[in-house]
Amino acid sequence: MDITEKLPTLSGFTMHEVMETIVVILNARDPYTFEHSWRVSALCEHIARNMNIPEQWQEIIHIAAHLHDIGKIGVPDLILNKPGRLTEEEFRMIRNHSEIGYNIVNSLPKLNEIALYILHHHERWDGKGYPCQLKGKEIPFGARIIAVADTFDAITSSRPYSKALSYEEALDEIKNVSDFQLCPEVSEAFLDLKHEIPSILDRVNCEIAARNLM
Repeated sequence: MDITEKLPTLSGFTMHEVMETIVVILNARDPYTFEHSWRVSALCEHIARNMNIPEQWQEIIHIAAHLHDIGKIGVPDLILNKPGRLTEEEFRMIRNHSEIGYNIVNSLPKLNEIALYILHHHERWDGKGYPCQLKGKEIPFGARIIAVADTFDAITSSRPYSKALSYEEALDEIKNVSDFQLCPEVSEAFLDLKHEIPSILDRVNCEIAARNLM
């Protein structure tokens, strides 16, 4: 584990305030993205805990994971919810969500490190990701954790253009892309949780359902 980034402070902000921002913006704009981010955040928290990351860092990663797709509020509905294959231009607009999210969160005092995790959560271990083509340990540690959880939840969720894989198939996929798409250290920590993942996601989905009834 190689956490070398400067630990940001959240003084002046509470988890409740950040979460309320997520609820108001994400759930109103795009319920799928809100639910996806909630699950990714829970998975990130468990990965970080399994890697014995200090509790303060667990909270930072938890918040960043909740906000990782907030930039999708800047993507038009017709593209975000398109049932068919995206054109090259539409795909480019979707990819812009990480930079949009970075600009939103980076404008908030003391959340600059979280903004970097949002910016880089689609980077790849082999340097073929976006937006900056960072490679290996150039990618911020929190972004590497989000990338693993994000990949797992994306491929186990049904969308108009893709069929969900089973948990078992998704775990195999994470294993297969480790070391070229995803950070191998984080992937290993995630795969160590394979027996806990169903219960983690069951709890999260119950929380989401209860919140949607509020």
